[in-house]
Amino acid sequence: MSPSVESAARINLRWIVRLRWGAVAGQVITILFAARILREALPVAPLLAVCGALALVNLATHIWLLRGGNPTERAAGLNLLGDVLALTALLALSGGAYNPFAVLYLVHITIGAVVLPTRWSIALTVTSIVAYTLLQLSPEGPLLSLGAVEHGSLHLRGRWVAFVVAAVFIGIFTLRMSGSLRRREAELDRTRSDAEAAERLAALGTLAAGTAHELNTPLGTIAILAGELAAQLDGERRAEAEEIRNQVQRCKEIITRRAAVRTWKSRRSSRSRPSWKQR
Repeated sequence: MSPSVESAARINLRWIVRLRWGAVAGQVITILFAARILREALPVAPLLAVCGALALVNLATHIWLLRGGNPTERAAGLNLLGDVLALTALLALSGGAYNPFAVLYLVHITIGAVVLPTRWSIALTVTSIVAYTLLQLSPEGPLLSLGAVEHGSLHLRGRWVAFVVAAVFIGIFTLRMSGSLRRREAELDRTRSDAEAAERLAALGTLAAGTAHELNTPLGTIAILAGELAAQLDGERRAEAEEIRNQVQRCKEIITRRAAVRTWKSRRSSRSRPSWKQR
């Protein structure tokens, strides 16, 4: 499949795969770096196992796309939901809601609102909020004990409310903006199609007028010759020559009438077609 005919779902999934490779690399580097500088022991093996599983899923998706896979919006939505679940597993193993990387939920919500339809974007936002809420309610992790000393329950609730408000706001705003851009693009496509149809109709009218003009010349010659022939003949032969002349005149009238109708339709279409500025 050439890039010029790629579907939007395929392009979106291809970019999700690219972003996930960067995310997996960043997660592995962060885990190894944090294991060295933090005093609290991190479960490095489980964390790397989650990253490895995410990398395997991404590799399988990448191979499927290379082999000509034809993804739908559902495939992109399921991949982003998988990323949210993988992020939740990593956060649950490394401090829960106190992990500063919990803000990455908002990144997934934003990407989903841009590339996914409304139902999938809402599902991704709700899943992220539920996952973050469960992290708030989960037992203390390796880093949670440090955070619990510094932050009281009021601050913890405030962080949850702020996260929910930010997630809903980003999801709704981005979804509405991307929807407006899609509608604008569809409107421009319709306008271009109307303009092209009007141009084709005008060209057809011009061609019909030229054809009528070219046909009128030989038909006029035939009519003149038939008239002269009728003047030289008598009886039945003269009647046949007159009939030829009448039929030729009828052909000329039909051609003129058809050309006039096409010209009228072309002018009407040009007057009724809205301009780009009015759009």
